[in-house]
Order: sequence, then structure tokens, then C-alpha cells
Amino acid sequence: MKHEYLKLALTVGLIFVFSPAALARSASACKSARTATEASCLLTRMKDQAMRVRQVSDKLIGQDHNAWDNFWQYDASTLQRAWTDVNQMDHTLYRLRTLQATCSTSEKRAINLLVPSVVELNDTTQSAINYLNQNHLALMFPAYKQDAQVMYSKANRVVTFVKEYQDYVLERVRARELKSDLGVVS
Repeated sequence: MKHEYLKLALTVGLIFVFSPAALARSASACKSARTATEASCLLTRMKDQAMRVRQVSDKLIGQDHNAWDNFWQYDASTLQRAWTDVNQMDHTLYRLRTLQATCSTSEKRAINLLVPSVVELNDTTQSAINYLNQNHLALMFPAYKQDAQVMYSKANRVVTFVKEYQDYVLERVRARELKSDLGVVS
């Protein structure tokens, strides 16, 4: 029964992730920025998704589980939120990879550097879900906490990397504007 509950929750979450309304909301977010390329907008979306996964992972790491308490339901819903965002990150990464041919060199580099972290985040989140499914009463063991810590680390890597990329792009724009203001020809 407990496994069926988690499977049902995951199925409902996946239906939400792939729903046309969810995809339309995420597409409209990118269309609102006129000067940004679609790839830059998708990178920003990926950073936001990773920030949510990082937040959820932090909750899992901070949970004090008592061997006799039944926290698995809370953790199941918490992991469901992370899994939803990780799936959205996978879809965002897929879209970025399809756009890669038309991206700038720096965007291509950014996309290629994000791939391993997103793949590892997906694998680790799946590992945590599998552990939860098989060990409802053993959530205080190191293996589960390690999965949550790796999830946090990978999500944080994505957030940090995209932020650094955005800072780099902003500095390049500022440098171009400064050159233009000074009349310097590149």
C-alpha cells in the first residue's frame, strides 16, 4: 500500500510535468524577455528549477528522523517536488541541446558544462526515491542522507554555474557599452 501511494504521487506529478498548461507557462516565461535569447532564458529557468531542488534537498538533509517515527510520507512528498523539478530540468536541457546549433559559443559551452550535473542530479534523485521506497523506517541511515547531500551539491552546482554564466554575459554587455560610449572600435 505504501509503495502504491508513492507510485501514485509520482504518476500524478509526471502528468503535471508533461501537461500542456505547464509547458505553456514555461514557454511564456521565456517570451517575456525581449532582449534575451531563448537559450539564455532557458538557462535562467534551469537555475530557478535547480534552486527549488536545492531547497528541497536541504530540507531532506536537515530532517531528524527517529527510527520509530514514520516520516516517509513527508519525505515522499518532498522528494516528489524535487523529482518534478528535476524532470523539468531534463526537459529544459533537452530543449537547450536542440537549440545548441544556433547558440552563441558561450551558450554552447554553458550547455555542455551543465549536462553532467543535470544527469547526476537525475540519477541521485532517482536513487533517493528508490531508497525511500525500500526503506521507510531507515531514513536516518547515511545512504539516504548522502543522496540528499549529493542532490543539494549537484543542484547548487547548476545554480552557481548558471549565475556565473549570467554574470559573464552581463560583464560582456557592459564592456561593449563602455567601448561604444568611449568610441573604441573592436
